[in-house]
Amino acid sequence: MRKHPLVFWLIVLNCAAVSVPTLMAGPIGEKRQEADPGSLLRQGEAAMAKVDFSGALEAFDLGISSCQRNKSSPLLGTLLCSKAEALRRRGDLTNALAVAHLAEIARSVETPQRRAEARCVEAAVLLEQGEYTGAAALYQNCLPIFLNAHDWGMASLVLGSIGCLYEATGRLDASVRYQELSLKLGSQDPERAARAHLNLGNTYEAMADAGSSELGHNYAPAKSQFALCKSLASQIRDTVLQAKAIASSADVTLKSSQLTPADLEAARSQAESALRLTDGVDTLDAARIQGTLALILTETGEYENSKSILARILARFQQYGLKEEEWKTLHALGEICRRQGNIQKYARFEAQAAEVHRLLNRIVDAVPAPDPTPLWLVIEDTGWSNTVNSVLADLRMARVPESKKAASHKACLAEASSLAQDLPPKWAWLQRLAFDSQAVSAESETNWPLAAVSWERVAALVDRGAGGDSSWDVESELRGLDADVFTHWAFCLAKAGESDRVLLAAEEGRAWKLDRQLEFGAAFASNAPRTSTASSGAIQPTLSHRPSDISQTIADIEQRLDRPVPLVEYALGASNLTIALAVPNDAGTVTVRVVTELISRQAIIALLVRHKSLMNGESDSIEDPAQAERQLYDWLIEPVECYLPDHGPVGIIPDSVLWGVPFTAIQDTNGQYFCQRHAVFLAPSMTALQLLLERADARRLNPLLTSSNELVMVVGPHTELADQIPVLSNRLSGRFTCLDGPEADVVHIVQAIQNYRWIHFLSHGTYDSEDPMLCGLHIAPDRDLAAPGIDGFLGVDDIAGCHLTADSVVLCACDSANGRIQPGEGLVGLPSAFLVAGASSVVASQWRANTVAATRLMREYYARLPATLGTHRNLWNAEALAAAQSSFLADRPASNYHDPRYWASFVLIGDPR
Repeated sequence: MRKHPLVFWLIVLNCAAVSVPTLMAGPIGEKRQEADPGSLLRQGEAAMAKVDFSGALEAFDLGISSCQRNKSSPLLGTLLCSKAEALRRRGDLTNALAVAHLAEIARSVETPQRRAEARCVEAAVLLEQGEYTGAAALYQNCLPIFLNAHDWGMASLVLGSIGCLYEATGRLDASVRYQELSLKLGSQDPERAARAHLNLGNTYEAMADAGSSELGHNYAPAKSQFALCKSLASQIRDTVLQAKAIASSADVTLKSSQLTPADLEAARSQAESALRLTDGVDTLDAARIQGTLALILTETGEYENSKSILARILARFQQYGLKEEEWKTLHALGEICRRQGNIQKYARFEAQAAEVHRLLNRIVDAVPAPDPTPLWLVIEDTGWSNTVNSVLADLRMARVPESKKAASHKACLAEASSLAQDLPPKWAWLQRLAFDSQAVSAESETNWPLAAVSWERVAALVDRGAGGDSSWDVESELRGLDADVFTHWAFCLAKAGESDRVLLAAEEGRAWKLDRQLEFGAAFASNAPRTSTASSGAIQPTLSHRPSDISQTIADIEQRLDRPVPLVEYALGASNLTIALAVPNDAGTVTVRVVTELISRQAIIALLVRHKSLMNGESDSIEDPAQAERQLYDWLIEPVECYLPDHGPVGIIPDSVLWGVPFTAIQDTNGQYFCQRHAVFLAPSMTALQLLLERADARRLNPLLTSSNELVMVVGPHTELADQIPVLSNRLSGRFTCLDGPEADVVHIVQAIQNYRWIHFLSHGTYDSEDPMLCGLHIAPDRDLAAPGIDGFLGVDDIAGCHLTADSVVLCACDSANGRIQPGEGLVGLPSAFLVAGASSVVASQWRANTVAATRLMREYYARLPATLGTHRNLWNAEALAAAQSSFLADRPASNYHDPRYWASFVLIGDPR
């Protein structure tokens, strides 16, 4: 007689290598033995939550024994799945895999959904062991079952696991897509959401390690995800997840810092905190955390302690066949030997690591390529399901490799886009997917008109926040993808010959970016973080609106400037650059010229990093910075140089990383600096420039909107730049207020600067390229002040909460023009904070200021301004700054101050007058 599958399993169980242990003796064992399988399952799960794997396994085994005695139980498969998961988390992968097999057999008489749950446990073990091909097959088999059953929790888990698989095999873009969808489906479950944030953070970290994303080596997105995971894990009291998030943060701190003693101490503190949360439990997660601590100890020079930890965890990783962890650990041991000068051992460890890495590569190569987009993620919607499924079917067909070579590829994309247009807002994510797919395809085929139309549709969705509260929008915004849509749109319009609309596309993108910056500014303005005092006559800052007629915007700018000024606007994509030049002519009209180039954004970033390092004196290279300055000229100015006048002001509207370009110091082929012929000023956008000019004009025409006070100078502690005080005092005949000493605290200064037309800071400046909230000015020594939370650091949040009426803010501080310069986002730092707060223009430094040179530059700058600041004059602020900078070139060859590192760091942003 044929045996029932469950009976077959009972036979297998009695002969299995994973035997059920003898029941515990004593009162506790007797008490548990009397409990039903359901109670034992709950006891085991509670023990798992406390990271008590021994207690959990004991409870699960007792439950399994109870099911054996009863010959049948609906909880048998669940208990086996739970036992397999406990074994996996404890690190006993061999037994975990065996029990997972038994769980699948036990559930063979249950629903497909229950059998899929058992397969997921088996897949998780295979993923842990590096058996990626087997894990991928199981997950891909299980996912449709959960989706069809609307089991969003399990679907979220599987999507996240597939994302981890692709992250482990180097398919990072695919990993991000799967992790985002995992977060979208699991957002209502704190545990699922926490794991999704952790997985997504790991992928962002891998992207930053490789420099493969648009962010380059930027670990900020990873940090953000780990912080979200830690917060959710603490809410649900999952100490294991908390420990993983903290350890991952320590790893990122180690990679993204300058390895100062403070950085290393912070990373070590995080790693040790994570280990304490594991409470001494010997698990694979604890071993990985110990590995992070070992790397930190290596950097602090504690080589023997580090080697001891690494040797211990290496044996653990080799025992369970964890190839990736084995490779990393061998490499870390080799690095210690290299630092200690033991070259023989170093070579041996590196040879072993190389062999493991070759094996890893063979495993990775065997994993099938991911589906570009998991298109089967469809939530049924009565009334629209047919249209939705039709769109998805078309998109899926267009992604079949054979279809891409046939005419049906374009037909599928066209039909999908046509159908998607009629979908309601709930399906905006699908509309975007359809339009985006058609745009990418058309651009690859150089069908520029179709690509431009498709990108315009995507831009419209981005502009109104397509996707609702899905994580798609949040994370793609972090990676700069949403903003790049506008860059693609502008580039395709230029290629299609629609020059008149290129500026419109670029300005739409800038308005979208400014909206996000203003959300930040408005939040602090409404909260008034340090003080609630505000100038009654202040104009509420508004820098962003949608340009309805860009030609009218340019005409209004020219009218307010009262002279023809060419405006150069850049749109920088990952691999292309669009330059749009608006040139006024004598007839009062404006001609728009458009040039496109194929330039790598990463190449520009690398050049700017190298140049800034030379300007700061941080590089040991003997490279001449003039080479970088000429290369920047060739890329950014030479293509439109023939359209520029010989002399006069030029407005520059940079994009993303181009905010870091020292436009005044770039050289032409004759070695002439740009500032010798043109007074350069920067602006966030043409529409923002128009509003800044309009705001300044309103103040000049209406005395009630501005202050009669002229200049306030804020002097920070121990600043070497204090020599500027007598310089300005003599120039302005003492018509200024100097805030220093006891008056130089944040509360006093935030209140005072709102009542002056001209603000000049002399202080130390700091910035953070990842977190703009850490940008600020050190205006007073740290000390215990009467008001709680007040110190000597004037941060971006303090500034954004002000209501300024200043015509100009001069930041004579190192790196004060810097901040977060992110692809698709532009500059977020001190200058943008002052402009949002109401200032008309900001003068700031792009690198470290030399004390003597900065004092001289300010003397030359103010000498060219009228005695009464802010009054009408023929020489603009931008022209005065350019003349002051050019004066240094007269020193050649008598002194080194003709070198641009001394005079070219200061830039003017905003109203140039």
